[in-house]
Amino acid sequence: GASVAPVIVDGNKLFRVRGMPSYPATRRAAEIRQRIIDVANDGSFDTAQLIVLNDEPVRTTVLAGDLELFSIFEEDAALENIGRELLAHVYRDLVAEAIENYRADRSTVKLVNNSLVGLAVTALFAALLWAFSRLIKWLVAWTERDVRRVGQDLANKSFGLFHAGQFWTFVAGLLRLIRTIVYLALIYFYLNAVLGLFPWTRPVARSLIRFIINPLESLWLGFISALPNLIFLGILWIVTSYLLKFLRAI
Repeated sequence: GASVAPVIVDGNKLFRVRGMPSYPATRRAAEIRQRIIDVANDGSFDTAQLIVLNDEPVRTTVLAGDLELFSIFEEDAALENIGRELLAHVYRDLVAEAIENYRADRSTVKLVNNSLVGLAVTALFAALLWAFSRLIKWLVAWTERDVRRVGQDLANKSFGLFHAGQFWTFVAGLLRLIRTIVYLALIYFYLNAVLGLFPWTRPVARSLIRFIINPLESLWLGFISALPNLIFLGILWIVTSYLLKFLRAI
């Protein structure tokens, strides 16, 4: 099928457009985006001046005063499974809202308020990091005091088949894993919150989730495909390990 590209303003996808061999969808979407931004930067332009012109048999045009913002063709209407003129009115309303939001996000009041919110979020982030680091120190102290003792008790009751060092290694590794996951989660939510406050960094905030989901999805699919082999190797390692320990005990 024909290539399709989204028209994105400040990280928000407004609508999709189709491309042609001589006019790629990415180029068409980029030019529409730039014309919308140019209109938004014109403080004298009122969004009420956005009109839909449907006087041609092959296309419907959305105008900003005398300026042509974009045209809707039958291929675009087929993409959304809706009538061409109705689709143009829907897109016209989306563009009007995007222009209003574009201007509001760059107003002095909004920027000052968002800067204050960003400072508050930063202070909260620092407090959470401090609190969690204190919690981790407490957990490490607790493991050194009690977990080693529990591990030694298990080792004594297992008649040499289980070593205290194994239990400590497992618990210490689990604590390191929890610490890493919590730190990464805090950093992600902090960056997502702060970057999402400002229009210039909002696209980065919107793409952060993909940086996390895509690797996790690849890891999960790889894990699922390798699961039967991992189960077999795990069972083989457990049986072999305890068999050797049993023979040594004898």
